[in-house]
Amino acid sequence: MKNDLIYLYCVTDTLPFPGQSIESHGLRALQFKNFYMIIRYVPPSEFSEENLNRNLSDTHWLEIMADDHLKVVNKVKEYNSVVPFKFGTIFNSEESLKKFFADCSESVAEQFL
Repeated sequence: MKNDLIYLYCVTDTLPFPGQSIESHGLRALQFKNFYMIIRYVPPSEFSEENLNRNLSDTHWLEIMADDHLKVVNKVKEYNSVVPFKFGTIFNSEESLKKFFADCSESVAEQFL
């Protein structure tokens, strides 16, 4: 996990899955201000910019990963309002994710009104 990248699925304004652990599914809810970013740590061997671009041409890999993305977002939507992020939204670190989110948190907050 130390060198892993961060895959962002969606953001919600309430704690996802109250009373349930999402970590058993490899997911985490990373809190920033009043929001929860639903993330998964992913290996650079699949999700670095170069490897992701290569994998996007592998229809089998793409189908599995796109299906996973949709399932996670839809599962979170069962319990919460969400702002989904596009498939393949990757960050190098929690710090870069938090900086990105700090820059766009106002526009994300508007989505929950």
